[in-house]
Amino acid sequence: RELSAALEQAGRELQDGTAVCDVIPALEQALSEQAERSSGALLTPQQQMDRFLAHRETIDSGGRPYVRTGFPQLDKLLGGGMINAGFYIMAARPAIGKSSLALSIAEYAAEIAGPVVYISLEMDSEQITAKRISHLTRLPYQEVLNQSLPPEDYRKVAEAVGTLSKSRLYINAGVTATVGQISAMARSRKDCCLVVIDHFSLIRTPRKQSRYEEYTNVSSDLKRLARGLKIPILCLAQLNRANEQRTDKRPQLSDLRDTGAAEQDADGVLLLHRDDYYDQSLQRKPWEPSVMDVRVAKNRHGAVGKDTLSFYMNTNTFRETYPG
Repeated sequence: RELSAALEQAGRELQDGTAVCDVIPALEQALSEQAERSSGALLTPQQQMDRFLAHRETIDSGGRPYVRTGFPQLDKLLGGGMINAGFYIMAARPAIGKSSLALSIAEYAAEIAGPVVYISLEMDSEQITAKRISHLTRLPYQEVLNQSLPPEDYRKVAEAVGTLSKSRLYINAGVTATVGQISAMARSRKDCCLVVIDHFSLIRTPRKQSRYEEYTNVSSDLKRLARGLKIPILCLAQLNRANEQRTDKRPQLSDLRDTGAAEQDADGVLLLHRDDYYDQSLQRKPWEPSVMDVRVAKNRHGAVGKDTLSFYMNTNTFRETYPG
């Protein structure tokens, strides 16, 4: 009866003009639940052990149950990296640098692990590409994006374009996306190892709901998608202004804006902070880095703690600051 109802609902939504990719997730869930009921919802003790030993065999043969970020200290905190089937939130106030850091992680994963799908709902692909070229060439981002360049810099840009055209980082073409569309894009890339979404509150929902219901459903859908794809999903989110009213501006989990459900569903939450964002007296020269704290505030598969990065904002470049 439940499967029949799901099929009827899918048919009505298609007739009403709902996009196929927005109908598929609910239908897939109904089919998956029916398959589980048909085959037995419980694993026997022997089946549990067989699955665990298969997991261990994958690891012992060189497989990795996680995707590394490219920052060794952060990976150590996370338990090796972002675990496969894990849902991760990276949150900060606007203009802290979360998009730049997420792009750096995506670039690294695409180079060493496999294809990465980067869903940008805030920036055009040209802006993202300019950030990537700036990182490779060490030319200022604004110059790469908007200004005329001398011949020598054009040569650097051309070389970077040639390099990036061979990368395994895929960026969405549209300006909006539902979880269903994100799922379709991720599944279209064979051996996709990571999905990055920028950012949570811009994910479109196919049905009119309250904000709380929308975010709760998006959160659970992303967690389910990570488990279904068996790869990590890194989703960016914005913090509310609560920390600006405190003497200590460092963000807390309670500062997540409209994403309480995402915090509950997430395997890990990373909170970003820069002192110079709040203290205008901290002057930097364009070539000097800003100090960014990356705090792992929640982690189901490793430790909580802090990593410190040097963020060269002019070229969207990060370097890990090692203790001592």
